[in-house]
Amino acid sequence: MADQMPAVGAIVHFVSGESHLAAIVTAIDYQVATAPSPTPEQPIVQPSQQALIVLPPMQQPFATLAIYDAAGVNATWHWPEVVQTLPDPPPEP
Repeated sequence: MADQMPAVGAIVHFVSGESHLAAIVTAIDYQVATAPSPTPEQPIVQPSQQALIVLPPMQQPFATLAIYDAAGVNATWHWPEVVQTLPDPPPEP
């Protein structure tokens, strides 16, 4: 999901210690990268900190700012892992 860009309302995971908690993006903050862009009309844009509401189980939600990190470093966010679903059962004869 590296090609995804965060958007307000997106569900993500916030890393807190060894826990990966559900979170909702509430505001986005982009920075234009300093790397050369393919064309002047399409600057390279990389996300910086995102405002999140984190939803720990059985605790009060809290607001925080976090940067994206696919490796899941503490106090960062990442896209949820893809969960395999079971196929639909065959139709009844």
